[in-house]
Parts: sequence; C-alpha cells; structure tokens
Amino acid sequence: MEGVLKIKGSVLKKCTDKRMTSVVIPDGVTEIGGYAFDKCESLSAVVIPSSVTEIGERAFAWCESLESVEIPSSVEEIGNCCVEIGRKSVCG
Repeated sequence: MEGVLKIKGSVLKKCTDKRMTSVVIPDGVTEIGGYAFDKCESLSAVVIPSSVTEIGERAFAWCESLESVEIPSSVEEIGNCCVEIGRKSVCG
C-alpha cells in the first residue's frame, strides 16, 4: 500500500542506549512490527498514535523499565506478549 508507514520488526531490538527512555511513535505510522523495541531496557514510556492499527508480537517485550504504554482504540490486532511492564508480560 502506498503511503503506509510501518516500523519494521527488530528495528531497535536490544537497544543499549541508556538515554532512550521514551518513544513517541509519529502520527501516520500504521504498524509496529514484531520485536521492534524488544529488550530496550531503559525505555520507560511509549506514546502510540491513533493511526496505528497493528502491534506485532513482543513489540515491547522485556522492556524492564517500561511504566506506561497507551494503546489507542484504533489498534485492531495485537501480537502475542506485545508489552512487558515492570517485568510483567501483558500477553494477548
């Protein structure tokens, strides 16, 4: 599809940059791929816009510092164990 923006799977997997504590997904992105932010240990907050309709498997798994993720009602498909908040998996 032309004009559809996606964040590829594993794009920031195992991110070790301790300065990356929050992520604001840009408006217009429609999909967050599987394992996109997997094991980003310093990530504590994620903002997902209403343009996102799909979040892949384990997209935010093992993000041990993660305290908040707001998943908008526009998300129609959520992969297995897509979020881990404070060492607790939110599996779907």
